Formats: sequence, C-alpha cells, structure tokens
Amino acid sequence: MNETSQIHPFVVWSKNRLDEMDAAVLEAEKDAALAEQRLKTEIEATLANAKQTRDRFKAKMQASIKELEHKGEDVIESAKQQMERDWQDFEKDLDAAVAQLNNARKEFEARAAAQWKSWQETITKCNRVAAGIAVEQKELINAAVKRMQDKAQQGKEHFAQVRQAASTSSDAYRQALTKSRDAFDEAYESARLAFAQV
Repeated sequence: MNETSQIHPFVVWSKNRLDEMDAAVLEAEKDAALAEQRLKTEIEATLANAKQTRDRFKAKMQASIKELEHKGEDVIESAKQQMERDWQDFEKDLDAAVAQLNNARKEFEARAAAQWKSWQETITKCNRVAAGIAVEQKELINAAVKRMQDKAQQGKEHFAQVRQAASTSSDAYRQALTKSRDAFDEAYESARLAFAQV
C-alpha cells in the first residue's frame, strides 16, 4: 500500500476504530484476569463476543482495502455500512464488559490513548504525502493538516477535563470519545478534500 492510499478516508476511518477496539479489549482482558471467578466466566464470554466482532471488523477492513486497490471506491460503501454495524455491536459488548468490571475510567483511558496515537499516525502520514506536493499547493494542505492537529489537541484537552471530573459516568466517557472521534473525522475530511484539490 503506497503512502497516498494509507490516508484514504476508509483506511483512516477503519484503522482509527480498530486501534480503539484493540486498546479497549486489551484493557478489559487485564481487568477480567483479576475478576472474581464467578464474574470471570461471564466477562470472558462478553469479551469473546467483543473480540469476535473486532476480528470480523478487521477482516472486513483488510479485505475491503485489497478490493479498493483493485475495484475502486464502489466496494467501500457497503463494507463501511457492515463495519458500522460491527462497531455498534462491539460497543454494546464492551459496555456490558465495562459494567461487569466497573472499569469505565480505565477503558476510557485506553481508548483515548489509542485515539490520540492513531490520530498522530494519520497526521504524520498526511505530512509525508504533503511533502511531495508542489510548494504552491502546500499552503492548502498544510492548513488542513494543521486543523487536524488542532482537533487532535482539542480532543486531548477534552479527555484531560473528563479525566479530572471525579464522578464521570460511563456515558460521559463514551460521549467524550465519540465527540473527539467525530471532530477528528470532520477535520480529516477537510484535509482529504484539500488533498483532492491538488
């Protein structure tokens, strides 16, 4: 996969979510290992469902990226719709595991860190692609990448505020993750449009 295809909207969207899924499952597995035996069986079953959904998401992502390279954009929309359903299923399973483990804060921390890392990787890839663009066209690209960096920083600051709130609920954590994910997706879309103009 070349540098430009690594910043394709579908690749970025699916990789960001997969990174978050991996971090969430890893954190839940750590806590499940420490759970009382009677809870452990229930939690492990819930996590098995979450991992199965994550694996289905990852397989669809990988297959769709290969199809994208050969068949073009037409294959992406139906794949993304299926992956959105998988994402929602994953969220439900993870919510159940988090409730059983009572570890919403730790799960939030793991997912927030995964989002931040994934965003930084996306920004780095965009900067590498932008480096190969003619100087007169770079201003538009650099402004769009700067917007992504700003949104990522705003997301990080919002995460810090949510962390500081002593009585933050699971719903508040989920809303913070969704809000930051949506903001970064929006900023990335403007960067994608800027790249399309050059």
